[in-house]
Amino acid sequence: MTIRILFVFIIAFLVTIDVKISAEKLPDDIVRVKNIRGRTNKQARGSKKKKTTVNSLTVGTLSFTGCLSDTGCYDTKENGSWGYCGPQQCQENYITCEDLSGACGSTGSLQADEDTCKEFMPRTDEEDLTDDDWGLKGACDDSCTQETEGVCSGEFLAQVLTGDGVKYAYCNDKWLVIGASGEASIFTPNLDDIPNPPKTSDGTQVTGMESLSTHKPGELFYPLDVTLHPTAAKANNLDLFLSNWLVVDGESVGIPDDGDIGMAVNGQSIFPIYNNQGVYTPEKCETDSCSEHVGQGGGQPHFHGDPFGNEDSDLEGATYCLYGPSSYLDGTSGHPPIIGFSYDGILIYGRYLNENAPGFQAPLLDECGGHVHDGDEDIDPYGIDLASTYHYHTQVFDAVCGNNYGLCDEGTAYTATTTGPLNCWRGDLSANEGSSALFLIDEDTYLGKQDMEYHCCGMTDYYIKSGIPDPHIDDVDSSSSCTSPSSPPDNGSWESGSLCETAGSTMYSGNRCYVECDDGYTVSGKTQCIKGTLYEATCELDTGTESANDSSLSCQLNKCEEQTTDDTSSTNTLMDDNIDDSMGNSTDDTSSTTCCDNSKSVLDFFTSMKDGFRSRGLE
Repeated sequence: MTIRILFVFIIAFLVTIDVKISAEKLPDDIVRVKNIRGRTNKQARGSKKKKTTVNSLTVGTLSFTGCLSDTGCYDTKENGSWGYCGPQQCQENYITCEDLSGACGSTGSLQADEDTCKEFMPRTDEEDLTDDDWGLKGACDDSCTQETEGVCSGEFLAQVLTGDGVKYAYCNDKWLVIGASGEASIFTPNLDDIPNPPKTSDGTQVTGMESLSTHKPGELFYPLDVTLHPTAAKANNLDLFLSNWLVVDGESVGIPDDGDIGMAVNGQSIFPIYNNQGVYTPEKCETDSCSEHVGQGGGQPHFHGDPFGNEDSDLEGATYCLYGPSSYLDGTSGHPPIIGFSYDGILIYGRYLNENAPGFQAPLLDECGGHVHDGDEDIDPYGIDLASTYHYHTQVFDAVCGNNYGLCDEGTAYTATTTGPLNCWRGDLSANEGSSALFLIDEDTYLGKQDMEYHCCGMTDYYIKSGIPDPHIDDVDSSSSCTSPSSPPDNGSWESGSLCETAGSTMYSGNRCYVECDDGYTVSGKTQCIKGTLYEATCELDTGTESANDSSLSCQLNKCEEQTTDDTSSTNTLMDDNIDDSMGNSTDDTSSTTCCDNSKSVLDFFTSMKDGFRSRGLE
């Protein structure tokens, strides 16, 4: 017995040493990332439990003292506040411009006094693109073999891509190509509520909802074979820039100073948290409550922060953004969902909402805003092994006003969020023939759009939005299409204009028909063609009961209250403090946090992701 106990002790000691060594080697030894890596079936995985104190929470290279659900954003004006992200002083030090005989927009922008009120910039005279203007751009190449695994699988594309802005997506043999209009979808922007919106170049107008347009098509070229830089350093890729690199606090950073760095799953552009002067964008109070704005040239809105919303309509100050608690496929204690594609070929996941979630602080996020999970294997709900695949996360952190714009007092604390890539791209851009990132650096040396947008003839895995022109017969394999249902689901009907209104219509992979259920019934799942298989939504009897995303959460109205053993507490009253970040699982005398999560989503994408794909076994 003594020998057996000694043997167990030795094994435990060796395992401890191995774990420590593994935690210290971020991914310097993982040089290449294959985006085609993945599994088609979800595998069991455990959560790594790590204790953290809410008062000293470190998120990657940044520190944070609040709730992981905080966004640093405020409720919309129609609910008594200003819908923006940034320091509170922005709404305290400015007044509302009224409509002064046409001098301002219908709601006006927030200005210091009525004499400085500026009207909203009108939309461009160029016509918006319609679905009829879209279609697969590149030529059909019969000499290439399409990649169909991981991010290239038809199942993955249908599960992740969402909204009206994404028109098509497919992989050839080297790139994932996504065509998108960049329009705001899944949620409604509140650009008229921004305290200090971007101004036109002459300073006479400000951007708002009137400035929106979708006249500029966009395409993502996401490399499938990625080489990582050995370390996460601000100088990564800096030698490739001919101009226009970012400068932060006097230090050059290898990301663009005035350009997008990724594409969100709804097709909107993702920019760094920094503006073109190297200052955190929220400090200027120029984004709405979903961390987006329209630039001074108008057009499509883009993100400068984490587009996270609390989604809780029972709480004062509910917000619906690109994603929220209901989009966490394993609940808020699970790994965050994919929310975008970084231009260097690395996936962007959302923020952690729970310290017990897989990969939380295991290890900390690096200078670039990403990590590889500790351990031998950690499969996420999309079938990607996060223990061998480097990926980015958005994160929330404490920020302090500098001596920049005079919108807040120097030294004033506020909450800010990142968009994924932080101070660098971890991918080595020079290792690829071309990518969306390289367009921003040197378009002449690397491949152009026309060289990368080709598709392999006879594709089986792709995503095509309903309503855009059908692909050519040579573009896709006939086995990838479906025939629309002969009738709508019981207790429901097809939405007007739906492809399925005509029974027996051809549906290509990604095509979807929307269902309207009768009173007293709720839609469950999607009616969608995915790689030749038709999945059908149903209308289920509404029982009138709703459950929280995670049953272990305790609800406290519109606040995240820190509870300590000495009966002291502090509260945060921003609109978004309603998700538990530590879940009260600490067993020592350190503080723990309990917040509210009723997580009721009106967003079809989030509910269908969870109900539809799980029931079909597509995870």
